Amino acid sequence: MIWILYRLYRFSSSASEWARRRITAAGWIVIAVAIAVAGSGSEVEKSTGTRLFLLGLALWTVALAFAPFFRERFTIERDLPGCVSVGEPVRYTVRIRNLGRRRLAGLGLIEQPADSRLDRAAFAARLRATRRTRHFQLSANRPFGRGARFAPADLPVLQPGEWGAARIGLNPMKRGILHLEAVLVARTDPFGLFRALVRVEAPDRVVVLPRRYPVPRFEMPGSPKHQPHGVALASRVGESEEFLGLREYRPGDPLRRIHWRSWARAGEPITKEYQDEYFTRHALVLDTFTDPDNEEAFEEAVSVAASFASQDRGEESLLDLMFVGDRAYRVTAGRGLGSTGHLLEVLASVGLAAGLPFSTLRNVVLEHAGELSGALCVFVEWDEARREFVRGLLQRQIPLQVFVVIPSAQKIPPEADVPGLAGAFRVLRSGHIREDLATATARKLGEASR
Repeated sequence: MIWILYRLYRFSSSASEWARRRITAAGWIVIAVAIAVAGSGSEVEKSTGTRLFLLGLALWTVALAFAPFFRERFTIERDLPGCVSVGEPVRYTVRIRNLGRRRLAGLGLIEQPADSRLDRAAFAARLRATRRTRHFQLSANRPFGRGARFAPADLPVLQPGEWGAARIGLNPMKRGILHLEAVLVARTDPFGLFRALVRVEAPDRVVVLPRRYPVPRFEMPGSPKHQPHGVALASRVGESEEFLGLREYRPGDPLRRIHWRSWARAGEPITKEYQDEYFTRHALVLDTFTDPDNEEAFEEAVSVAASFASQDRGEESLLDLMFVGDRAYRVTAGRGLGSTGHLLEVLASVGLAAGLPFSTLRNVVLEHAGELSGALCVFVEWDEARREFVRGLLQRQIPLQVFVVIPSAQKIPPEADVPGLAGAFRVLRSGHIREDLATATARKLGEASR
């Protein structure tokens, strides 16, 4: 049964894509009119309908006859942006050179991204019943859609050997790496019904960053904490804590701390002395432990995390993004370790936890809890495992802000049933993230002002 459905899925998606690229709007109108008149009722209508049907068939015959004669050669260059964001349309330039010997007019460009259809295992997984979908179905919140939409572009007249340029529109719909395979050069038949295509190989890629929502300035609570190795952790240049002065050499001092000029003057080893620094360090904890059918809430959770990660935190703070994929990850930004853009690129590729328990996330956060000034947690579930995790952070006196993203279909939102969490617990509904975030941050700012 799965095999049959999968073959139908592949065939229908291939046919739909072929028709979308090949048949123009005028071509669909001719097809629709021919079908309509073919079923006419009266004899007169049948006679008229037959003539129109034959006319449409003749037009299509001529249109299809032109397609095999389009065999020109081209070379392609793209001027792609380094990164784009979900829901933010952009335009980029594609340059094309006519390698043939004929003057070419009426051409268009169509982008061809890599095949993003599901393989058989992923298709079967989406059909499998889960605790949210108790029966065999394709859930509405798990679409088979592609990761981006491209707007075709028209080309100017190309003389032999001449370069031309066109602007293609890109509307990213899914975060991640968008792979581009080729550009299709299209030429429409004289009646404007059908496009003949020439494929020009042009592999490339674009990083699609998560959607980000506007969030007012949201100051995380917490005081500076001592960081092992001081600024060395942030700058990655030796052990460059704050310099205090010079002193006599002590057994065990690293050689790189020896001040050679002072040794030459004094005749005995002199070393540089440093003082460990204190600065704020916050954790941004992203929950990746949920079922595949909760994809809508998970994607919104990633967007919420990206919205807070992209905020300006100042030069004297660090932000640790912590999540679990195939293993536990801790990615730090601030003070020379990394930029906000790096965090967003990491979030662009975050997926669900690969068969690991939720305790993996809890352990990596609690392991570094002594260095944290505060933590912001974005959950996609609210159960006993997550409550226990929050209790562990509160017991260590770590200020928290907790956001729980729930599916739009969930009727009863979770409650902050952990002592000491009531004022720092927010529920965000999929499809209403923008409004709920604005309300939550405004409430937080209001509490801070009081």
